[in-house]
Amino acid sequence: MSDITYHLATIDEVPEFHKFFAYTINELFGDYSKETQEYFLSKDYDEWWMIKSIKEGSKILYLAKVNNSIVGYIFFGKIYGGVSMASWIAVSPDYQKKGIATELLNLWEQWVINNKGHALQIWTQDKNIEYYQKRGFTHSGQFPSAWFGLTTNLLYKTL
Repeated sequence: MSDITYHLATIDEVPEFHKFFAYTINELFGDYSKETQEYFLSKDYDEWWMIKSIKEGSKILYLAKVNNSIVGYIFFGKIYGGVSMASWIAVSPDYQKKGIATELLNLWEQWVINNKGHALQIWTQDKNIEYYQKRGFTHSGQFPSAWFGLTTNLLYKTL
């Protein structure tokens, strides 16, 4: 889709992003309980914390937009010891399977390379393992009953 644009988010975009983030947490991450979803939105990833984290450079946010509306994002951490870890990646259901998530992963990878990192790391559920493997990630292990009781998998990509 040629009408999709991608860019590093600005602090001014965080309020709009946080609304979209809330939508994706509630609609796309249904394996988490409603209580956990609310915890993410009001405690772990509230708007104030996101602004602070982006402003200080500890977190980076890329947005995908269509007609100036957010349709996808990747939210990841700065490089630590050569490695960057993604916290969240999501694409609105209306725009899935159009290459947006793959482009967001590519932007993350390029950002890490440009900032002298050497690896990517992401935790994900079983249903997403194949998607990441097709994009060069290696499944390194499973953490049963991990955060909030969900089983999660560690995948990494050496650059």
